[in-house]
Amino acid sequence: MSVISGNKGAVNGAAQIGNWSVTSTADLQAFVASGSKQGTVRSDGIKKWNGQYMGKETTPPVMPGVSFTFTGSFEGTNGATGTAVVDQVEIVIDIETGTVIQYTTQFSAAGALTLGAAAATDTTVPTPKTSVGRKVEINTTTGVTPVWSNILNTKAITITITAANAKYSDSETSGEEWTLPGGNIDFQVSIPVNVEDDLANLPAVNSFAEIRAYVNATTFWHLRWVKWGEQSDIRVDIDTNEMIGCTLNGSMSGSESWTDDGVPAAQVLGFIKNPAAATFWPV
Repeated sequence: MSVISGNKGAVNGAAQIGNWSVTSTADLQAFVASGSKQGTVRSDGIKKWNGQYMGKETTPPVMPGVSFTFTGSFEGTNGATGTAVVDQVEIVIDIETGTVIQYTTQFSAAGALTLGAAAATDTTVPTPKTSVGRKVEINTTTGVTPVWSNILNTKAITITITAANAKYSDSETSGEEWTLPGGNIDFQVSIPVNVEDDLANLPAVNSFAEIRAYVNATTFWHLRWVKWGEQSDIRVDIDTNEMIGCTLNGSMSGSESWTDDGVPAAQVLGFIKNPAAATFWPV
């Protein structure tokens, strides 16, 4: 046996992986008692494991709240494997630097982790998913027909989708904490921009909209509705002469009051759609 590098690593069912990792812990129980003579004694604790992987693609293969069998391989035959549930995915489109579009998937245990035999390979051919020239569109109209416009001077967008999956440990989990799939869905968006001198392109806090974050010229992540909660750090730096910037931070609002061309307002349910126009939420 010898040490190896990670350049032959892979994750089952996922293409163009940049890295993967797992962490296994035990919540050791510490105590001091009369017989320990002021020394700390530790007993077994509930075991937990979790992990993540990063892919250089536009769409994670497994979404939050969904269970799957994670198999991360070192070199095609050995590594780590176990049943898991996705807690979070993060998609980053970095227009400012032109870094390829990528996602990170975070997951936690729904069964025991096995270190050893773990077969995974990637037979796909990479197609670069560039961030160069991408855009984010916003619709704030209150009519049947949306009116889309660009969020001006966008530097990047980060979309974070989460599931509040329940964790549990009982007599059937063999001293481990496991994760129940199907947690409540939420998302956040973070959009750094260069601001214009009249600040007219910044959506107001407490307002809502739907957005389309493009991953190529025609397809996009489609989020309805985004509730704007913060215009973060409008900074004027005289000393360095940097561009005046701001970060727009918004969160999921599952339904919003929408007026259909003069018809009295009604609450309309939103959605999360991936670049293939497949609806992830509502479930």
